[in-house]
This record gives sequence, structure tokens and C-alpha cells, in this order.
Amino acid sequence: MDGLNNLGGAIAIDGDSHIYLSVGEHQSRKNLQSKTSHLGTIVRLNDDGSIPGDNPFVDDESARPEIYSYGHRNPQGISIDDKTGTIWSVEHGPKGGDEINIIKTGRNYGWPLVSYGSEYNGAEIKKTSHETDLEEPKYYYVPSIAPAGLLFYSGDEYPDWNGHLLIGALIGTHVNLISLEEGDLKKKDRLLDDLNMRFRGVSVSPAGKIYILTENGIILRIDTEV
Repeated sequence: MDGLNNLGGAIAIDGDSHIYLSVGEHQSRKNLQSKTSHLGTIVRLNDDGSIPGDNPFVDDESARPEIYSYGHRNPQGISIDDKTGTIWSVEHGPKGGDEINIIKTGRNYGWPLVSYGSEYNGAEIKKTSHETDLEEPKYYYVPSIAPAGLLFYSGDEYPDWNGHLLIGALIGTHVNLISLEEGDLKKKDRLLDDLNMRFRGVSVSPAGKIYILTENGIILRIDTEV
């Protein structure tokens, strides 16, 4: 282990009982593009811990077979749209450039080659480009909000939020509400910013209620729209 930050650690389970786990790059840039370690990846397992036979690199002897996507920096939120199976993820950029991504099998998300952020010392990083074979973020933040938990909400309890993303922000001290309109993400609102708290997790209960976890261990339940 090269560092004790940028650990990732988000987990989601799809309708076929596949487990998706994000692994941050642990403040290391060694071999992140080589797929020889799990650093900077999202891994995919069966619910018994075995490796799915249709994982993208199961037949690649130079790659870890658990890897589903790679080139990530610090993905701290994963949520799956149960209706479409779309896998959403949020990850920390460096100085700016936090990303919302749709996770696709076998795709390279570019870190540390490209980013819409910059180095902490101010040095530029090559910006992502549609001309490359790297996966573009669906949305990015400059300046950063330090995104943590992520929920793709689909339900009737909060009808105005149906089909929206809710993202906990650490530096931003709010819950970021993003709308999905004709396939594009658009910033919509900042929720709970009057509390001035760092929001770590966002989830929905079996009863359809949204719960939000703060970094200091407080759990909030949203009974009506904020």
C-alpha cells in the first residue's frame, strides 16, 4: 500500500447479484494503466466471491480478472439504476475535476493520464478529449465538491427527484442534486447546505425513504423534499 488516502470503498449490487467494489489509487500512480493491480479500478465479483465469466479481462493473463473498469482515481460512490442497469459512479479528481461517470465494462477512465482538474502544485494535467479512446466523464466539477456517497433515485416517494442523482459533498457541505435530461446531466440544486455538514453517504430504504449519513455519524431521513 502506497498511501492511506484515496481508498475508494464504494459497493453496489446489481439485479444479477454481481458485486461492484471501487478501489482507489491509494495516492500511487504506479501501473494504474496496466491492470496488474486492483488500484484505481472497479472490480466485479459474483455474490459468492467468484469471478464472473464475462468480466472483460478474464482471458487476459496480464490483467487481474476481477477488474471491470480501470483508470480511476478515488471513486467513493456507486449506484445502479435498477430499471436500465446503468452503473453510476462519482470520484474525486485532483485539484478540481471531480467526476460523475457511467461505468462500462472494460473501459479506461484515464487517470493519471488525463483530468479536468490540475495538480495540487498548480501544474496542468492533460484535459480529457473525445478524440482519445478514454472514457469521458458524464459530468465534472471545477472547483471540487469532494463527492462521497451516490444515489441514483428511482421511486415514487419523491416524485420530483425520480431519475435524479443525489451526491454527498464533503468540501461542498451539501447534497448535490443532478437531473438526467435526455441523457445529459444538469446541475439542479444544493440540498441541506444550511447545515454546514460534510455528507458521506446517501441511500434509500426498502420503504423508499432517503437516508443521508454525515461524516460525524449523524443519519438524516428526508420525509419530504428539502
